[in-house]
Amino acid sequence: MARKCIEKLYESVNQSVHFRYHNRISNPISVGQSSLLLQASGGLTANVTVAVRAVIRRADWSSNPPGMTNVTGANLVWMATAHVYGGLLVADEGEVA
Repeated sequence: MARKCIEKLYESVNQSVHFRYHNRISNPISVGQSSLLLQASGGLTANVTVAVRAVIRRADWSSNPPGMTNVTGANLVWMATAHVYGGLLVADEGEVA
């Protein structure tokens, strides 16, 4: 239940460029930062961690939806930052490196 709620909570339904930015960059970074803080203060359940990782995986620079054709510069750095947060969350050295 928590997993589906988190995945839906951080998904903008509107397909404008503004909302694509939030789905692919802003939300994954925010969820990653918040989850690291929550984990440090007491841990997260496995179910919530899976949901957080699903939101973080939206920061995918290998595919470009319409309206986000140039994933370079700051956008690319922000997407990579989201994946670093995800790697730190589950202690995955490969994703952080």
